[in-house]
Amino acid sequence: MAEIRVPKLNTNDSAYVLAAWLVRDGEPVRAGEAVAEVETSKTVEELVSEHDGVLTHLAPAGRDITPGDPVARVTSP
Repeated sequence: MAEIRVPKLNTNDSAYVLAAWLVRDGEPVRAGEAVAEVETSKTVEELVSEHDGVLTHLAPAGRDITPGDPVARVTSP
């Protein structure tokens, strides 16, 4: 199991918005695949899975998130 955590995306913001999921909860994901979009005060960034497996959402789209927060898990299929 691996967690997808929110990285520090810029120095101006202490929180971001989990704008959208690009992969549905319970769907397979490949390493390198973008799984979510995070909105900062300046741009929209993609979160990428580092592992192959099944994605489980830990936070809903629209929620405020902070750097270091886990937003998803990738488990073995």
